[in-house]
Amino acid sequence: MEGTVSTVPSHECRWSSAFLIRDAFGMLGSYINEHDLAGELELTVWALRKWRRRGYGPTARKMGKRVMYVRAEVDDFLASLTGGLV
Repeated sequence: MEGTVSTVPSHECRWSSAFLIRDAFGMLGSYINEHDLAGELELTVWALRKWRRRGYGPTARKMGKRVMYVRAEVDDFLASLTGGLV
């Protein structure tokens, strides 16, 4: 496939070609998935999901089956907190 930088053969890759193309051009670097964010915030994934249902926290985006957060929006949300995490 032209335009990608991936060296992983397509039959060994667990990502779709759309994700490979985005990653090759550096677009995924600004996103973090819900599992990594939960680890960074020392929360459970279930707590993040509860936040999403209640409209609290940074805005989540669905990319296929994955729930992703924009890193800059996460940083802005954390900077806006004055009393700590709920």
